[in-house]
Amino acid sequence: MKLGSDEFYKAFSEKLEKNWTESRKCPICGQVAWKTAKKPAKADIWGESHAREKKSMGFGVVACGNCGYTLLFNAIALGFDE
Repeated sequence: MKLGSDEFYKAFSEKLEKNWTESRKCPICGQVAWKTAKKPAKADIWGESHAREKKSMGFGVVACGNCGYTLLFNAIALGFDE
């Protein structure tokens, strides 16, 4: 499943809904106003030889709609391949 696709967004949202068992209050502002981003975040991961081992890792993104506090979920750990 390609990160950023509608299929990824739907599957990520369903997995988040199923696995989020604790309080949904934002730890910063106390509101329950979470928004799931349609597109994943990408982070570059560098190996020991910075010039030759650059890889990218995808994250599902959930942010508080009130204060902007952001949670990143490792897409590979959740079972999504890039």
